[in-house]
Amino acid sequence: MVWWVGGLLWAVFTAPLAVAGLGVPMLWAGLLAAGFALAGVRLRWRLLKIACWVVAGALWGDAAVQQGLAGWLPPEQVGETLLLVGQVADLPVTVPQWQDRQRLDFVLAGASSSQWPGRHRVRLRWYDPEVALRPGDRVAVRARLLPPRGWVNEGTQDRSRLDLARGVDASGSVAELALLAPAAGGIGVYRDRLGQQLAERLGAHRPGARVIPALVSADRRHLSRDDWTLLQVSGTAHLMAISGLHISLVAGLVWWLARGLLTPWSANWRNTPAQWAVWPALAAAAGYAALAGFALPTLRALVMLLVALVAVWARWRLSGRAGLLLAAIVVLAPDPLAALDNSFWLSFSAVALLIWLAWSGARPGLLRMELLLSLGLGALTGWLFTHWGLASPLANLVMVPLFSLAVIPLALLGSLVPGLGWLLDVAAWLVQGCWYALDWLVAHDPLLPPPASLLAMALVLLACITVAMTRPPWPRWLALLLLLPWLWPADVTLAQGDFDLIVFDVGQGQATAIRTASHLVLYDLGPGWPGGDAGGLVLRPWLVRQRRPVTLAFVSHADLDHAGGLAGVRELLPEEALYSGDPGALPGTRACLRGQQWQLDEVVFEVLWPPPAMPLRQRNNTSCVLRISGAGGTVLLTGDITRLVEYWLVAQDFRDPAPLTILQVPHHGSRTSSSYPLLRALQPEWAIATAGYANRFGHPAEIIRARYAELGIPLLISYETGMIVFSLHGSHNPAPILWRERYPRPWRPAASSVMAGRHSE
Repeated sequence: MVWWVGGLLWAVFTAPLAVAGLGVPMLWAGLLAAGFALAGVRLRWRLLKIACWVVAGALWGDAAVQQGLAGWLPPEQVGETLLLVGQVADLPVTVPQWQDRQRLDFVLAGASSSQWPGRHRVRLRWYDPEVALRPGDRVAVRARLLPPRGWVNEGTQDRSRLDLARGVDASGSVAELALLAPAAGGIGVYRDRLGQQLAERLGAHRPGARVIPALVSADRRHLSRDDWTLLQVSGTAHLMAISGLHISLVAGLVWWLARGLLTPWSANWRNTPAQWAVWPALAAAAGYAALAGFALPTLRALVMLLVALVAVWARWRLSGRAGLLLAAIVVLAPDPLAALDNSFWLSFSAVALLIWLAWSGARPGLLRMELLLSLGLGALTGWLFTHWGLASPLANLVMVPLFSLAVIPLALLGSLVPGLGWLLDVAAWLVQGCWYALDWLVAHDPLLPPPASLLAMALVLLACITVAMTRPPWPRWLALLLLLPWLWPADVTLAQGDFDLIVFDVGQGQATAIRTASHLVLYDLGPGWPGGDAGGLVLRPWLVRQRRPVTLAFVSHADLDHAGGLAGVRELLPEEALYSGDPGALPGTRACLRGQQWQLDEVVFEVLWPPPAMPLRQRNNTSCVLRISGAGGTVLLTGDITRLVEYWLVAQDFRDPAPLTILQVPHHGSRTSSSYPLLRALQPEWAIATAGYANRFGHPAEIIRARYAELGIPLLISYETGMIVFSLHGSHNPAPILWRERYPRPWRPAASSVMAGRHSE
């Protein structure tokens, strides 16, 4: 029985992971092996049993992945405007835009179209909405759609993987919307109304008015960007998701109350009060999950709780380990793609650690549990999200019991029980006190560098487990040895004169880093948008993992696709060495002027444009042009300059042939750049265009693509390749590392024949 359960778990748990790493396995051999295993044939060797289950799981996962990908928007309809009819799901979110504009983000569930067969889940943006939408509204929209396609960089989230795990088939922008039938009622309308009422009653400027709707009805629309930053840095963001902690708390309180009320009447009952109390506890948990909109983390928590409560009712002697296995099977068997979602790993890992703590014989005291979860599980979250600090154990030690025993019960009673509204004010007052404490903790928190690899993260977790054990199998001081890969992670070793050029995949924008033996230099910081920027999403996680300071930083010019990420990484940049071609539009930056030069680890950084005292009317032409020269070659970074600047540079600097290793294609491949004189003068070995997938500008233009092909210059485009890493190391310069090609996934198309135009050596 144990092997059957373990085998089934192995199959469903590793299914998507096997497919993600191995692709489609040996089909017929896999089917034969899985058939033997499922038919109950007695196999004498346990390894053979495991192999059968792995193959069966890979086939099961492959079927789930292929079915999910089959529902995605077809390539031939990319960028087309389709008519969709469907129902608004979850809570629409209003996002402030620039110049008093607004954007409404919502999900259309069960979307159907005559142009796109089947029913789909689509994530939509509606700029300047004309009507307010509520969950359950049936609408018809005309929207320009794109299939799921996230940015692919080292250390950042893969959005297309998460979309596949959550059943999102496309995203797009609404051109027209018509309300066909307003929602007649239901839990979605109730959640929407309740969240708005709570926020209005508690006052929009108080932290409690933003937090309590999230705790009661999973309405996180009122939480600001600063709120999320505070929660993530302090390691308490999990409190805002109605998941295992919240569901278990409600069910436990109801079970305890019901058991106490039933005890005086249970003398002649066949079942005990503890058994009968299971049903009101389960009803309360299901009701709270419904109030949270049955989000995926909530459903998983409800399933895990269901397994535990059913075991109590049926008097099963179910250990914590067996219960966790059974819950994982119930979650993953119908939806193996759930294992591709980070929330699955975090929730099951937390429960597994607590079960292990109890099984190992350690006294599961609050302090021991908090240290294990905050530091041990914190290593996993640090590896995933790069936020990891020493404030997390202390913050969780205070906030978890405070929220569990006071804030959440008070908020639920004050929201749902008539006449007890005054409890909301008490809960809001407690939240406000917590916010002040978190602000102080984060301000004085020495952030820890995240684990540099999956192995380092696992060893940190093992060190925390060793310290938490009552009787570890080895001396506790050996935990210090387990921390060595984290303290001294494997790093890129560069000689003097060598450097790496890293071009990030940030959509329609540009972000570049240059890594020398002991320095980091940034050129452009990616795009920004209301509520976020590529600096915080892409650059910051990568920079934190490098564990070396940024010595120099350049923002080519003030356009938002180059300078928008400044806010996300500002505190990581040197104030005295932050340069821009348009300092008047970017306060805090120094003028980037021709003639400036720096030498770092024998790598020379030289500004070629703009010249001092030259009036420039067009913002693109203020772009700071930077030449980088080292032992392994030369790189030219050009920003958004146009042909006029290119002609000037050719006349001043490139009269004689000046062979170049890498050229950053000016202005993302616009028709106004990449002139023949520049390309013939430079003769670059490689060219890189940074552009967004199916961008509205058509970058890089077809005529520019053809020009590079005509001259035999291989052109890499960031949305095709993902992050690009060039290693310019002396006389040995290997081919660039293209992130989509190096880490292929079924949901992540690789670069398309970008190597075809490479010069023969």
